[in-house]
Amino acid sequence: MLILQVSKKIIMMQIDKNRAVSLTYKLCESDNKGKILEELGENKPLKFVYGAGRLLPAFEANLFSLKSGDSFSFGLSADRLMVREEKK
Repeated sequence: MLILQVSKKIIMMQIDKNRAVSLTYKLCESDNKGKILEELGENKPLKFVYGAGRLLPAFEANLFSLKSGDSFSFGLSADRLMVREEKK
């Protein structure tokens, strides 16, 4: 399982469908060491349109209705991290 920690730097009023979102986060392994796998800070936040299908549905579902200033973390198991195959 991986743990995602979203910081207090969600730059918008409230996350909702078709809204532009900019946030900082830290992706860590969930073992005792908690190795950091990826981190996006204020100088290079993650920017996306919520609900546009660019991110994993499990990732977006955990962000729904957050607002600027919120801070939280959630885990995603390997089966929820599967990449969708593109239709040809």
